[in-house]
Amino acid sequence: MKVLILIVFYSIALVLPSVSKAEPNETDKAREERDRYVLSHLGKYAHANPEKDFETARRKGDLRFVGMMGYGLSVPGVPDYEKTYAKSVGVKIIPGTTDAITSQKQSQLEEAVRLYAKRYNQLLLQYLAKHPQKAKHESNQ
Repeated sequence: MKVLILIVFYSIALVLPSVSKAEPNETDKAREERDRYVLSHLGKYAHANPEKDFETARRKGDLRFVGMMGYGLSVPGVPDYEKTYAKSVGVKIIPGTTDAITSQKQSQLEEAVRLYAKRYNQLLLQYLAKHPQKAKHESNQ
């Protein structure tokens, strides 16, 4: 019986390290690359001009809201997006947005991006209120 217990114990001891190695671990280099990617994209939008960007998109006929990814899709400034606009007005996701905040800098940039998206979306809402027919013809690009 003691031999059987020892065999089971050593078997478990040999298997456990290989099980833990099977789980993917993010290396420091991969984490740094991901953080650099996220921060560069967030920084672009955090310092952008929503009025200018909306006007450029409008001239091109791109009448989509801007959204942020987190646990799910968020369209700042458009609380009824899914119910009212999802089928007629698309959304373009801001790259780098996530609910996996890893630094204070990222948190600050996410908040600035949220303000950018809210203002951009308010401009689009104002435009669509004046031109409701545009929502069905020029969106979802």
